[in-house]
Amino acid sequence: MSHRFCLVAPGDFVSTHKVSEAMALGGAGGCIPVFVLPVAAGTPVEGGAINVARTLPYTRWLDYCEVAYFVPESNAREAMGDVLDQLEARPAAELQAKRDKLREVRDAFTFRARPSRAGARDVRPTATDFIFAEACAAA
Repeated sequence: MSHRFCLVAPGDFVSTHKVSEAMALGGAGGCIPVFVLPVAAGTPVEGGAINVARTLPYTRWLDYCEVAYFVPESNAREAMGDVLDQLEARPAAELQAKRDKLREVRDAFTFRARPSRAGARDVRPTATDFIFAEACAAA
């Protein structure tokens, strides 16, 4: 995986599978997610970005600023070259901290089959466990 950043652009639905894919790839040592924040229809650009806390999974416990970067849609459309230059200029220590945190949260975005035999070693939680925990917390 040679890409340092992966763009997570808005899809048909804000919590599209691209979020999970980017987080899982980043946690596997790949790219750092760069989320493009869509602008809510009918609102001015200032303050018009959709509330990320309502659209991304696990915001109850995951601070996405620790694992990703955010770009307003207008910047992505009009000045992506500048955005890329700014990302390339980030300090190496900052990028490594984001990669380390991505590795810590990867299991929340990765589905794995449960070991079928008793005494199996991999008992880490999988995305299913995290999803059920979020549903229980919401209930």
